[in-house]
Amino acid sequence: MRQVALTLNGPVAEFCRSELFPTTGYEAGAIMLLGINDSNGGVHGPERRYLSHGVACVPEEDIDVATHQRFAWRKQTFLRILREAQDRRLAIGFVHSHRGVDAFFSEADNIHDEEVAELVLKRTKGQVDYVSMVVDEDDGLVARAFSDGKPPVLARIRTTLGANWNWRSSEVSMRKVDAFDRQVLAFGPDFLKTLGHIRIGVIGAGATGSATATMLVRNGATDLLLVDPDIVEHTNLSRLHGATTRDADQGRSKVLVLAEYLCSFGLGTQVQSIKDIATSLKIREALKSCDLVFGCTDDHSGRLFMNRFAYYYNVPFVDMGILIDPTRRTSGFIASADARVTVVQPGAPCLLCRNIIDPIRARDEDLERDDPDLFERQLREGYVLRANVPNPAVITLTTSVASMAIDEVTARLTRFRKPVDHRVHKHHLLKDTFPGASCDCQICGSPDCWGLGDVEPFLGRAGS
Repeated sequence: MRQVALTLNGPVAEFCRSELFPTTGYEAGAIMLLGINDSNGGVHGPERRYLSHGVACVPEEDIDVATHQRFAWRKQTFLRILREAQDRRLAIGFVHSHRGVDAFFSEADNIHDEEVAELVLKRTKGQVDYVSMVVDEDDGLVARAFSDGKPPVLARIRTTLGANWNWRSSEVSMRKVDAFDRQVLAFGPDFLKTLGHIRIGVIGAGATGSATATMLVRNGATDLLLVDPDIVEHTNLSRLHGATTRDADQGRSKVLVLAEYLCSFGLGTQVQSIKDIATSLKIREALKSCDLVFGCTDDHSGRLFMNRFAYYYNVPFVDMGILIDPTRRTSGFIASADARVTVVQPGAPCLLCRNIIDPIRARDEDLERDDPDLFERQLREGYVLRANVPNPAVITLTTSVASMAIDEVTARLTRFRKPVDHRVHKHHLLKDTFPGASCDCQICGSPDCWGLGDVEPFLGRAGS
C-alpha cells in the first residue's frame, strides 16, 4: 500500500503560522498548490508526497463566516486555482486554523472535505488530488489526502519551519533505547524518534561522508542512503572510517565497505548503498525518498545538482567542505584550514548565491566524466581546466566538519541553540564566521520552482 506524506517548506509553514491566526481571534483559511513526489524507495515503501508550492489566504469576498470556532467560505477563487492545478499537474489543498484546541478534523471538517473532494474529482475527472490540513496555535498540524475519489488517507507530516525542522509520524517506534540512553538524557526521546523514522541521504562516502554516516547511526538514524562512485584506495585509508587495507587491496566500493561497517554496529540500521554519481538517472528515485540529504563531496557538478534538488523537492540539503591551504607560512605549518557547513532549502540562499559552486567547473567535471576524449582535447587547447585535482585532507579536520554538520541538524530538531544557515570555522584562528548572502538567482530568489516535485524535464533542466 502506498504511503502518503505532506512536506511544508519553511516559507509556507511560516505563512500558515502568521496569516491563519488573526488578532481577531477568529479562524482563517488558505488555498494551497502542492507539487507531487512519487517515489519507491525507503523502508516505508512506495510513497506519494505532497510538497507545498504556493499558498494564499481565502479572499475576503469568498468568506461567508469567520468566528473563533467556525470558518465557512465560497469556492470561486478555489475553482480558479483548481484549473491552474489541473493545467500544471499539481495538487490543491485547503488549510484552516483551529483556535484554542489542538489540531484535529471536526465533524464539520469531515462533511466539508467530502464535499470539496467530490467537487475536485468531478471538475478534474480525478486528475487532481485534494489535500486538507488543520493547524493549531502550537504549530500542531494534521493532514489527509483525497485521491481518485478514494477515502482520505492520513499523511505523515514533515515541516521545515524556517530555521527549525519538525518531522512528525503516526508510527510507533519499537526500538530499544538502551544504546542511546545518555543521548536521551541530553535531548529527550523525540530526537531519537525523529531520527528513527526519517530517511537520510549521504552523498559521498569519503572522508567527510564516512564520518557523517558513522555519527548519524551512532545518533540513532535507522534508514540511510549512501551514494559514491569510487573504490577504496590505499591513499584513502588515513581518513576513511570503517575501511581497511584489505578493502583497498580488493578495490572494494566505498559505499559497500561503509554500509557493512555501519550495519556491524548492531543498532538496527538499514542502509541502501549505490555505487554511482549523484546526478545519474538511477540515483533520482532513491534521492526522492529522502527527507534530509548531506553533501559530502568536493565536486561542483554534484553540488549544482543537489542545490537545485533541495528547492524542487522541499528536502533540506546540508552541504559541507574543508579547504586546507598548504602554502607554508613557516616550515611545517599550513596557511589556513576552513571548515564550512551550509544549509540549503526554500527560503535560504543557495550555493550559487554564496559563491560555493563554480558552474564552469561543474561543466568541466561533467565533460571529463561523460566524454573523456573530448575533455582531453579541450584541455590541451586550453578550453577547460583539470577538474579532479587532489586536495589536502586530514582525518581530524574532515571529521570535525562532519560533526559541525550533524550538530547543525541537531540544533534544528532540538532547538538547543540558534540554527545557522552558513557557518565557516577557521581552525587555524579558532574562530567562527557567518558570511551573508542574497537570494538573487532563479532557484533561491523566486518561489516559482519551490516544491514543484516531479516535473518534466527533471528539476526543470533541459537534457535531464
